[in-house]
Amino acid sequence: MWSGGIARSGEVARRLEALQPGSMVSIERLIAANAVFAFDWRGSLWLPMFQFGPGAMVVNPHARRVLTELASVFDGWAIACWFLDANLWLEGRRPIDMLVPFGPDEVSISVRAEPVEAFLRWTTRRQAQGERRESA
Repeated sequence: MWSGGIARSGEVARRLEALQPGSMVSIERLIAANAVFAFDWRGSLWLPMFQFGPGAMVVNPHARRVLTELASVFDGWAIACWFLDANLWLEGRRPIDMLVPFGPDEVSISVRAEPVEAFLRWTTRRQAQGERRESA
């Protein structure tokens, strides 16, 4: 699976404009429509690039479909963690690795099956650990 890393929102906006000039597509509109997600880190808005096709900067429809189920429950940071961490419902595989070979249906099943409370506790604990590391 092409992950593409992460990029600041300004860089993504420039790439979108360069590859789709005059298209009226904006990062803000994509985020508001839950087409993509972003998270704030150290005062910058970051977007995981797996949400876009490699090179074309077109929203990955598989990621978008899964995001529609996650966006109402999690913030951007928790969504990023969810895509990157091993998932019991996917037999220990990461959701990001499952998007292309299996499509969004199997990943969506894991979204609905995974106990939300347990994930929120885990995310809260992980964020607290990250805050401790940043302050050190």
